[in-house]
Amino acid sequence: MTGDPLSTCQLTDHRVASSQPFTGAVAYPASNFSTEPNLQLIGTTKVAFIPIDFSDVPGSGKPLDVGQSQIDNVNAWLKYYTNDKLKFQWQVRNEWIRAPKPSTQYNWAHPPSGGYAGQSTPQAQTDTEMGTQLINAAKAYYDFTGVGAVFFLLPSATRAIETEFTLRGRVWQTNQGAQQFSFFAPGAYIYANNLPIWSWWIHEVLHSYGLEGHAPFGYVDLNIMGNQSGKSSTLSTWDALISGWLNPGDVYCVSKERITPTKVTLVPAEREQVGPRAAMITLNDHQALVIESHRKDKWGTGWYDGFGGVTAYLVDTSIENDRTGEGRGDDVRRFAVYLRADGRTADSWYPTLVTGGNVPVEQLLLKTAGKSFTYAGIRVTLVSTGANDEIQISLEAPAAVTITSLASLDAALTASTSAVALAAWTKSKAKVETSTATVGTVTTLIGPNSTLDNPTPRVGIDLASRLYAGFNQVAHLYLIYYGYQDIDWAQAQYAALQTGLATGDSAARNNCQTESTCWGASSWVNAAGDGIILSTVSPWGKSDPNHSSGTLEAHEYSHTIQQIQMRGTAYNYWNLPRWLLEGGAEFSQAAAVYYASYDAYLAERQRDTGELIHNATYSEAWFNAYLGPSTSPSWAPWETYPQWRIYDVGFLVSEIFSAIKGPDVIMQMYKDVAGGKNFETVFAETFGMSWADAVPILSRALAKEVA
Repeated sequence: MTGDPLSTCQLTDHRVASSQPFTGAVAYPASNFSTEPNLQLIGTTKVAFIPIDFSDVPGSGKPLDVGQSQIDNVNAWLKYYTNDKLKFQWQVRNEWIRAPKPSTQYNWAHPPSGGYAGQSTPQAQTDTEMGTQLINAAKAYYDFTGVGAVFFLLPSATRAIETEFTLRGRVWQTNQGAQQFSFFAPGAYIYANNLPIWSWWIHEVLHSYGLEGHAPFGYVDLNIMGNQSGKSSTLSTWDALISGWLNPGDVYCVSKERITPTKVTLVPAEREQVGPRAAMITLNDHQALVIESHRKDKWGTGWYDGFGGVTAYLVDTSIENDRTGEGRGDDVRRFAVYLRADGRTADSWYPTLVTGGNVPVEQLLLKTAGKSFTYAGIRVTLVSTGANDEIQISLEAPAAVTITSLASLDAALTASTSAVALAAWTKSKAKVETSTATVGTVTTLIGPNSTLDNPTPRVGIDLASRLYAGFNQVAHLYLIYYGYQDIDWAQAQYAALQTGLATGDSAARNNCQTESTCWGASSWVNAAGDGIILSTVSPWGKSDPNHSSGTLEAHEYSHTIQQIQMRGTAYNYWNLPRWLLEGGAEFSQAAAVYYASYDAYLAERQRDTGELIHNATYSEAWFNAYLGPSTSPSWAPWETYPQWRIYDVGFLVSEIFSAIKGPDVIMQMYKDVAGGKNFETVFAETFGMSWADAVPILSRALAKEVA
């Protein structure tokens, strides 16, 4: 499982500047938004635990009887969710500190709109008066030098302070002089409802560190910045990413244009476990899909037994949170919103996205294998579930774009960079599905010390035969499989079959020169018209996709079809470009073996051509130089390039040919050259354009595909 670097998913802020400063970070880096000089996302923050009581509500017992567990939870949470990149250095006091006034004087109206609906008593003092009195009461017991946050503990019987009391960005006079820090005191709502204090502390202090929070929207109980008292106390992976707290192995990151069918096993957000905590897919420079798994576990104990599943949300770093209608349940715009599972009713704003408040969490979860999310042409499918969820990320097959000529190639790729791949696969699929294999008898010979990498070699051969049904194929095919210990045996089998054809004595060894490089395969058509495939086997070949899937057999059998078109003529495959010989067979193996699944075809295409993708070397000019040499019976022009270019560039050019004319065009060109015409003539007759005029068009198309 390989993806893009973590930095690919660290999307930057694209919100349009407004007359009001943004309240927090929705994009990387969140450090730009800290409201306090002593609150830095990476490092150690000095914090103070201050127990305050009142004349009308005196504290009972020792403050740390309650406070120590809250502190311990904060420390444990930070250790896991920040990867120990943020730590708190605590000052604590285990004696109550008396406030100068009774608790009725410290009721705070939570903004906006003068407080929460139902808050009955207005503030008796200003924010500054209340804060100053509490700090003055405590300053004799604490050194506030460099402190970034103060966490108050109040007696659990407190009721006059109706809501939590939060002040940020204030400068306070202490015994150490003027100090700036954030200030957090719980209220009656937390105590009366027996809610955790530690998670509220974290929620509020992360706002001060710079996080916007209150997203993804649609269901707030899945992370601590959505609801500090929710059923899960996780940190969304997006907030962890923009805070700089994730390590590369914590996320599978991939850009949409680089998606190939990939399976990812996710770590549930609530569980402390090594592995990917999310999969992230960037759609453009300001949007990403984030896929997370959930379970009832250490940081999600509020869920029912058996709770679990996969969620997906869209992040859009061009959107500023709008919470003005939140209390009324009005539609709100958030920088991140959950997707509904496929088949559920779509909402306005974004199709398939949840807006307007909480929905039942079950509407957001993939819980059954085979169910999926689909958005922007990307499909995320739940493959399996159990202790962990395994997902597959793939592209939806785009709408087919008809490509009728080389002249229409540029427009097709402008409409969709996958247009060629889809058109070639679609035409190949139709050919395989409507055809019957015409390969003759197949004899399989296996070395005495060898075992097959692919236990069903006939499958790949039959599929390649169906792909090129209608063309002459061998009446007899011999498959010779051997490992390093059986080289001499394989050479003897080969020599016995190569009647009437001078071949030398090293064909088997060329494929298997050392035990660690015993990896190759090759094919011939002998004087009798029989096909011969020499193929190595090895311990590592049994887990290699090419050796174990049937693509190797399809590739080599395609070569025998190329060769037999020219049998009995004065021409051979040297009369066509070398990249068409190998690239045509490479395309054939993918199109034949993976005809039933576009995703699987794309995965094979990526394996075959991956060295070209996002590589600045392979520009339009490079492709023009590579394809431009004369196609006279000499392969010398291509000997100066890395050998694999005849395979991967040839694959992509063969794919273009097939997208326009169907896969038959590859073999037809061999057949036509065998009839006495050169490649340039055959090409012009086939595509209605000279090779010289076609090369710039092909080069431009290839550059678009690999960019």
